[in-house]
Amino acid sequence: MSKVKAIGKRELDTFKFHFNEYKDQYVLIGGSATKLVLEEADLNARATKDLDIVLCTKALTREFVIKFWEFIKAGGYEIKRRSNGNSIYYRFEKPTDEKFPFMIELLSEKVEYFEETNQTVLPLVVNDDIISLSAIIMNREYYDFLMSNKTELDGIIIADERLLIPLKVSAYHDLRRRREAGENVKGDDIRKHRNDAIRLSVLLTDVPMNNVPTIIRDEIRVFTDELSDDGSLLRNLGINSLSIESIKNLLRSVYNVF
Repeated sequence: MSKVKAIGKRELDTFKFHFNEYKDQYVLIGGSATKLVLEEADLNARATKDLDIVLCTKALTREFVIKFWEFIKAGGYEIKRRSNGNSIYYRFEKPTDEKFPFMIELLSEKVEYFEETNQTVLPLVVNDDIISLSAIIMNREYYDFLMSNKTELDGIIIADERLLIPLKVSAYHDLRRRREAGENVKGDDIRKHRNDAIRLSVLLTDVPMNNVPTIIRDEIRVFTDELSDDGSLLRNLGINSLSIESIKNLLRSVYNVF
């Protein structure tokens, strides 16, 4: 069993090697995509242990699913089971081969032709149980926005800073709401998404995006309205090129928040 370790070039190269022929069928988001984008700009990025992979359902093929399972088996990933004995096919972790990312999580849009088992997870069964997958459901508007604006960096299909920021802001709001509702959510987990959104904002140019969904504009509006700095936030993030007000104004401009 492998130790918990941050994803680095070796792990990303392993992923890239296995999925080089399937670039139309996935998009990398989350901490690993954030790390790639920030390091490409020679900026510091926090360590992360997992790959968050959004499946492009309209392009998804049987060959991709087979390839994905080959990847899981080659890495020696642990497949967890629920209390009822059913396997969990959307999160894989603890590979025996340390060249593989420590954790992989799959996400997808909600599509009508997948049988829904509950409100958050969909089964993606291509043929039989051996090559079954499932995925955590993404908000449709976020999913469509992602599919319309994905890009390629160093041979991997990712969400760039313009897409990662709304996803980070959404995760930040979601965790805050869950903690306020009584869930045991760590403050560090909330702050990491806020801090990632701020770090990524440094890379933005003041060019408004087209067709920004209302839900994204609304969440950016709340985020910028609440964002403040007592003098330590940007300093601790190593940001000295922009003020907090400049970052807020830039976010409002890029995402058409009026």
